[in-house]
Amino acid sequence: MMMKKDEADLLMKALQSALDPEEWAVRRDGKRWYIVCQSDSRKMELPAHELKDELDRLEKQEEKDKAVQAFVSRVTRALPATEQSIRLREQQHMIYPVMRTAAFPTGETAGKRLLKREHTAESIVLYALDFGESYVLVNEEMARDAEVTTDEVHHWALHNVKQLPNEPKLDFVADNRFYFFSHDHYAASRILNDKLLYDLQKKITGEMIAAIPHQDVLIVADVRNSAGYDVISRLAMKFYGEGHIPITPMPLMVEENRELTPIFVMPETIKQKKTFK
Repeated sequence: MMMKKDEADLLMKALQSALDPEEWAVRRDGKRWYIVCQSDSRKMELPAHELKDELDRLEKQEEKDKAVQAFVSRVTRALPATEQSIRLREQQHMIYPVMRTAAFPTGETAGKRLLKREHTAESIVLYALDFGESYVLVNEEMARDAEVTTDEVHHWALHNVKQLPNEPKLDFVADNRFYFFSHDHYAASRILNDKLLYDLQKKITGEMIAAIPHQDVLIVADVRNSAGYDVISRLAMKFYGEGHIPITPMPLMVEENRELTPIFVMPETIKQKKTFK
């Protein structure tokens, strides 16, 4: 669905206020939003659907205003990436996996489609070329120009995310343990680090439950009683509602072989499982 008219007008006004009109123009094509450079052919599509999802979860106008301003701030920080040269083989140390909801639009035009890998029924893996203050998501055209495959990009991205620090904050609730990873914008991506999950698994005495409610957080729980299921479910929903890039509110059981199974916490903590293939 398209953004509501008042919300679209708010976004347009905020973008036009933040951008130099002699350098950048804002264009709309149905649901899609673009920032176009006035002096050359550079064009950046905005993830307006992410903002729409966030606005749909907010009720107060003040909260919506802040969300739009935060979105515009992220957009302006990302603009320098449009000036960067893309050479994936030389820049493989700058490629990281990023988690997105399975409904995230990856493009329909050949060449412009984003490289992706299936993760669960709720999530997919995309790949970010990180320039520090900005990034671009890797697409088919970039991979073709560099003569690399999706598997190669995935291998580089996994290697890089495994080099990031893994020092979680530990919290206790009713004899259950909760490990919070929120160091950087690749917190949720750490769920792809099999060694990290294995090391945590060795510490856990109850059931191992993970959650990736949004890109900037990974929660791993050592659930030892029924209260633990309620807590991890509430945490996942809370963080999902607060994230700029929400992924899924559904907790995931980590099986012995590190396969992921979503958990539905029902009233009176009745659990149902649906195994991902």
